[in-house]
Amino acid sequence: MNRFVNEVRSLKKISTLNLVKNLTDDFVPLFGDGHEGIDDALISGLGLMNKKAVMITGIQRGNNAAERTVTHNGSLRPKGYRTCFRLFEQAEQLNIPILTIIDTPGAYCDLNSEKSGQAQAISKLIEKMSILKVPIVSLILGEGGSGGALGLLVSDYRIATSVSMLSTISPEGYSEIMWKKVSPQNSDRALNELHAIPEELKKENVIDLIIEEPNLVKNETIFHLGQTIDGAFQKYLNLDKEELIKQRQDKFDLIGRKYIEYA
Repeated sequence: MNRFVNEVRSLKKISTLNLVKNLTDDFVPLFGDGHEGIDDALISGLGLMNKKAVMITGIQRGNNAAERTVTHNGSLRPKGYRTCFRLFEQAEQLNIPILTIIDTPGAYCDLNSEKSGQAQAISKLIEKMSILKVPIVSLILGEGGSGGALGLLVSDYRIATSVSMLSTISPEGYSEIMWKKVSPQNSDRALNELHAIPEELKKENVIDLIIEEPNLVKNETIFHLGQTIDGAFQKYLNLDKEELIKQRQDKFDLIGRKYIEYA
């Protein structure tokens, strides 16, 4: 497997839960979609950043192999996406900005998830985020895979850590489809062709900023990240609500038009 991909998925990376605890004061967890219950892969709730309330939803991969088994390696089920939908509606009602944190190989894929409407849950969340009247900042903390990542990425400002990636399919999946074989060489080639690394994503205007990898040992990295997020919130809070929505939608329209031109 590609060395960079291994670093993106490493157990040594800071987890979403630890990051949230260090970014916020007085974090209050909020759980459940009001129907099917709690998704163990979702960290969600209200916290204070710079003494201001923020609604946070983040995908928790886990700090060890046992935790990653419980969270399905950071793959949300429909109830996870519906929990986000519920909390985003509350944030809009209270005029509270939203932070989403992404670290997932993709949405959980099993029979029960499909029966529960996985595709519908993601698509409705994408639709809702595109018209929310509060600022949204997204952080790609590690892996951003497929629609499972896109479901939390419709935002005004998108940040990626220096050791992260975002793609519609994993390098392994791409290798299997294109060359019928998964190998380190094919993974390298797949990563290059997918344009999945932060530098490529920034060049294509898919993300707005690349930051140093957050690290509990180097507290200044988390402090800087918090200041960056708060600065983005303040910028977008000052916009007229309709202009906020228009700018968010225009960002994605421009990306789409560019790739239509390529086709």
